[in-house]
Amino acid sequence: MGKGKKKKGVSLEPKDWALKIIMDDWLCREAKSTDRTGPFHISCYVPTVAFLCWIVSDPVFTELLKGTNWKDVLGYIRDQFYHVICWAYASSDLVSAVRVIRKWEDRYIPLSPWYLSSTVAPEKLGTCKSANPGHRCYESTMARALAHIAKEGIPDECPEDCIFNCCESPPTSAKKTYIKHFLTFKTLEKALAHLHIQPIGASLVVFSDLAKPTEDIYYGPLSKKSVFVGYHGVDIVAIEIFRGELVALCKMSNGTEVANQGYVRVSLRVMYMPIFCDIADAVHPTLKPQHLLSNFCCPYMDEAPRENLKRKLKQDHDSETTKKPRHADEPSSSKTPSDLILDDNENKGQHRQEVKKTPKVLDRKAQRRLLEKERKAEEKLLKKQRKQERKAEDKLLANERKAKELPKKEKSSG
Repeated sequence: MGKGKKKKGVSLEPKDWALKIIMDDWLCREAKSTDRTGPFHISCYVPTVAFLCWIVSDPVFTELLKGTNWKDVLGYIRDQFYHVICWAYASSDLVSAVRVIRKWEDRYIPLSPWYLSSTVAPEKLGTCKSANPGHRCYESTMARALAHIAKEGIPDECPEDCIFNCCESPPTSAKKTYIKHFLTFKTLEKALAHLHIQPIGASLVVFSDLAKPTEDIYYGPLSKKSVFVGYHGVDIVAIEIFRGELVALCKMSNGTEVANQGYVRVSLRVMYMPIFCDIADAVHPTLKPQHLLSNFCCPYMDEAPRENLKRKLKQDHDSETTKKPRHADEPSSSKTPSDLILDDNENKGQHRQEVKKTPKVLDRKAQRRLLEKERKAEEKLLKKQRKQERKAEDKLLANERKAKELPKKEKSSG
């Protein structure tokens, strides 16, 4: 070898015969069974961890999901700072989102990750090796957090004057939000088939490129000189085509200075398998190829009762009819009957005429008709969503059966 700087790591393109030296026959067959469209790569830029990674074709069903986007119901980008509680932020935001989707709330209301950090696994407080010195926060899973919310509930986010400190207990709150239960999905395809109903939580494998402020697509181990860091809990917001490639737009909890203003576009075509790890419990063990996103879950909650919808409508109406000008002497652009009473007490007869001509906004029959119309529209939409979900799942199972039958037919014909 010539003189020069010694490389800290390499990215190789191994031949098929070389894989049998690195991996056993069963793992080789699993890697080759995917719909691979390019060569295998070995990412080993640090001597302690190595990954086999490759590109596959786009997942099934994603063409149906391009119009789904849950950005509004998932709220603003939050910041966990130096605490290892991404799982708490991601799971609590999923609950906030489903409350809006199921008509329990009319807007995003942040819930308390501080409470989850203190109560989900109190035996882990102060034991996490990856936490910063002096911190008591710890790593956990979104599924465990959702199970805790179903059983014990979760309060709203603490007031702004309360500074989050993982070494202390959060302020107590009697009001809590509960979910009925939660769903899990074993594959990316099954998770995406549910994305048109609500956002999905997932675990994202993290390499050092994720922290860079950029709009580029995140490729994980296929990025040059990108070093494995760990895993990060995120919420899948939408599926979109970016620069001609299908990606998952995911919300993170690291502030707006990371990735694309707090959101990251994750490639859906990258798959990987860990082939070597010299650090205990650093890499999640897996015997099958994984996408960059895995461990999918989401909360389940029933639709709000009609009385709740009626209350929301009344609140919306009251907020509209009680609007006042910013200054007492500033004229209002549109006057309600209550405004006329205040403005024209001298001419009561004229006011009575105007009141008679003004229809009652809260007419009970009209309101009942409106609620009935909304209920029928929601039932129709829910039936349509369930039908689409069943079709998507049936198609997925059919494709999986065809994929399993194809090697058998090839062997029999050979």
